[in-house]
Amino acid sequence: MPKGIVLKVVGGLFYLLDGDRVVKATASGKLRDYKQIPIAGDSVTYEITNENEGYLKNINQRKNQLIRPPVANVDQAIVVTSLTEPAFSSLLLDKLLVQILDNNIKPVIYFSKKDKVKDLTVFQKYFDYYKSIGIEVYVGNSLSNESTNNIQKIFKNKVSVVTGQSGAGKSTFLNSIDCNLNLKTGDYSSSLGRGKHTTREVEFLKICDGLVADTPGFSSMELNIDKERLAYIFPGFEEGLNCKFRGCLHEQEPGCKIRELVEEKKIMKESYDNYLKLLGTLKNKKEVYKK
Repeated sequence: MPKGIVLKVVGGLFYLLDGDRVVKATASGKLRDYKQIPIAGDSVTYEITNENEGYLKNINQRKNQLIRPPVANVDQAIVVTSLTEPAFSSLLLDKLLVQILDNNIKPVIYFSKKDKVKDLTVFQKYFDYYKSIGIEVYVGNSLSNESTNNIQKIFKNKVSVVTGQSGAGKSTFLNSIDCNLNLKTGDYSSSLGRGKHTTREVEFLKICDGLVADTPGFSSMELNIDKERLAYIFPGFEEGLNCKFRGCLHEQEPGCKIRELVEEKKIMKESYDNYLKLLGTLKNKKEVYKK
């Protein structure tokens, strides 16, 4: 039985990439009965009904899955983060990184719209910090593709997803990598303080010898993770394994390695404060759940 990768889902139709051809498929009755819903990135088996149409029979086991955007089997996630229009938010960036790391996906940060910033040195501390904790960082100009030339190599033979809030410049970023895409780009709304949605569904595109998904943006997001997991995977918190007590939440516990690194300025104080905000939100969620 042939195999394929779900490139996109439109209504009840699934577009599968099998080698060099794209097959349009519908879900089999078995999948519908068991309420198994394929998403972009799924590896599937299907049955051919004619040359380019078929029935999707089985969803193979996923190695990972993101809920927002809904996508599976991703090697890396490029977080497009605007420096302005909409305003940069380290809290939102850290939330996205947590979501990505929670799914064992490699994160890459692309800071966009540097050409619209009056003083780029204001943001240098963020560029340096995320690099220092082992994350690949790129800074881009929305007016030319010169700044994306050195990032093209990371897509080869990889399944990638491009994510970020509405108006951050995801489609502009992809257009600069491949000028033949001509993806629709949106404008920033100053009255709303956020960008306008241009991408409506997740779709994988063949770019730079890899598959890359352009995804719908968002204006806000929530984490679905427990507080112990947050303390373990928060970006830059690897040394938390050396805390004095197992299960340390890095708040007031004695012998906390993370708080020690914050004091030594090896962990950025703003990022640690973001962690405490996220931790507080998760604790409040749990309290509501118990009532």
